[in-house]
Amino acid sequence: VAIIYDDVASGPWMALVSQYLPGHDLASVLATKGALSVEQALAIVSDIAAALADLRRSKIVHGDLKASNVILDGSGRAYLTDFGAAVLEGEAYLGSSLEAMSPEQLAGAPASLASDFFALGLLLHRMLWGLKGSDDSDRLNAIQLSRGLKWMKPLPGMERSHYDSLEQLLGSLLAIDPAGRPAGTFDLREALRELRSALPIPDSPRELLRGVPDVSQPSSIEVIPEDLWQLPWLNRIENRLSNFWKYGTPGVRGLMISV
Repeated sequence: VAIIYDDVASGPWMALVSQYLPGHDLASVLATKGALSVEQALAIVSDIAAALADLRRSKIVHGDLKASNVILDGSGRAYLTDFGAAVLEGEAYLGSSLEAMSPEQLAGAPASLASDFFALGLLLHRMLWGLKGSDDSDRLNAIQLSRGLKWMKPLPGMERSHYDSLEQLLGSLLAIDPAGRPAGTFDLREALRELRSALPIPDSPRELLRGVPDVSQPSSIEVIPEDLWQLPWLNRIENRLSNFWKYGTPGVRGLMISV
């Protein structure tokens, strides 16, 4: 999980001060590479499942688990980021991207970890088969979401028994009824460990990230309201005078005294 160091409030606005993670967001990787291998996809899902386990300890629901909110570092480790839509379990959702919404979110139900499981299933499906969007913005059709996603095309080179296990895992994550999804992160991570142990070791993360263009993460100052980071003019003058006094030459300080 990307570490949140602080939150800053100004009137109706709030900004989160988050850990900077150099790397590539998963959306950029998928846009460049297309579908990933089963081994690569399950490695990423396992990291995100560990992140959800951390959130569960604090009863936090991410609420917007999608490819652009997952960062892969140089070692291939996946981090869950962007907690602007996160809420506590049982609270009302603040909002979410359509490609990360569960059927119960669409119905206006309270926040639950089961919704994050559904979003994780959508992400796994996208990594393996691509995203079947309803428009050019890569967002899933809300009607499809409310009915659940069940199309499964054969994956080349995968044994039938392994494919059956993958289908069972994905089917549980994408169950329309939240009660049909994993009971908790422990059950999910155990299923992932069992399936991954039967598959080859994934390729080097460098191979996964090779050819993906480097895109710097946007500066948070672009979305922070000006009144939050821009001091009033009188405070700016006071700070400038203070800096002159602290760092200026003796002549500058003498001039300030004489003035």
